Amino acid sequence: MFPLAIILLEQGFRVSGSDMKSSSNTEILISRGANIFIGHDGANIPSGQKTLVVYSSAVSAENPELVLARSSNFVCLLRGEMLGSLSQVYQRTVAISGSHGKTTVTGMLAHIMETCGVDAGYMIGGKLSGNDIPARAGNGDIFITEVDESDGTHANMSCSIGLVTNVECDHSWSVGGEQRLYANFQTFAEQSKQLIYVQSDKSDQLFADHQNKEILSFTTISAKQNLPDVDASRLAEWGDYQRANASLAINAAVKLGISRFDAERAMSSFAGVARRMSTHYQNAVTVLIEDYAHHPTEVRVALSALRERFPDFHLTVLFQPHRYARLEKYIEEFAYELGKADSVFITPVFAAWVEKGLVDSADLVQLIGAKATEVSDEWHKTASVVLNTRYAKEIVAVFGAGTVNEVIPYILEKIK
Repeated sequence: MFPLAIILLEQGFRVSGSDMKSSSNTEILISRGANIFIGHDGANIPSGQKTLVVYSSAVSAENPELVLARSSNFVCLLRGEMLGSLSQVYQRTVAISGSHGKTTVTGMLAHIMETCGVDAGYMIGGKLSGNDIPARAGNGDIFITEVDESDGTHANMSCSIGLVTNVECDHSWSVGGEQRLYANFQTFAEQSKQLIYVQSDKSDQLFADHQNKEILSFTTISAKQNLPDVDASRLAEWGDYQRANASLAINAAVKLGISRFDAERAMSSFAGVARRMSTHYQNAVTVLIEDYAHHPTEVRVALSALRERFPDFHLTVLFQPHRYARLEKYIEEFAYELGKADSVFITPVFAAWVEKGLVDSADLVQLIGAKATEVSDEWHKTASVVLNTRYAKEIVAVFGAGTVNEVIPYILEKIK
């Protein structure tokens, strides 16, 4: 919602909105002219027939602002629906979908275009490292955006180039089941004039009938030698999937008119996306890294990349399960992947708008076994537990898409 508001402000719209609490995002919007309310109240909705109300999937039907907007017959659009409409004002839209890696690929492509002097619009679902503004309106020619499969709204996007990083059965519970999830991916592909995707059995099956597609072999594009003009030190920091993400972004940039050499050189200065393999502390014997991993595949990929970079370090993982539905569906896979670490600490489930489930963190700890410990979400206490035993060389990896990042300052304090 934040980057979407930034773009609308830059395009000259009057923007208002509300959030449960103030944050750096709300402060930035206020500084740019938005009228921001803290707390939800029907009185926050502007009056007048030119009011368009945009809401996220996290907003319930009982939200007082949404209730008033609907009773006033204002047009009300899901965030992803609004994004689909917004994209139509651009000459060329590149939309990035997939179960994992969307934010990273979007950030990479936006960085390439900006570094190469192209005034592209973009909307990134996370913040680039060192940049608090994950969006810009651009000059109206190119628009780069990630699109969301978790609520099915990527099926509302029609674009010049569609990118798909991968397709897995994640979020199926929120869109009506596995078949609906896959059908939405097919619709997204059909509405992309050109399609570029990373090869997998599921993607091959779903996109078999697309008439204008480019298929990238994961084995080829994840190899370090596939990116000859990316700085070697950056390649050494990336795991296979990050190299694959880079290749996908570079191929899209070439389709947009950037030379491959320039695109690869631009990738060398890509600082990364916040909460995606972000290094918070590193010296010769201690490393603190945070990653957004909240699906078994993401955990596997993150652990593999860390083992590649730090092969002789003790690997400690602090993991916050994200959503009861995901934990219930994948609890055995989570246990297997997390069990590859040397020490594991599991926090309570980040429930989002779901209050309870059939399994919880204690069940995951039990499945992992003796190397796993259940901890609280009182972050100062958790930091002490995680660092109670120290090792000659150690990585502490904080994984999750919820509030677990709030533990970082406490761990940093303990480490230092």
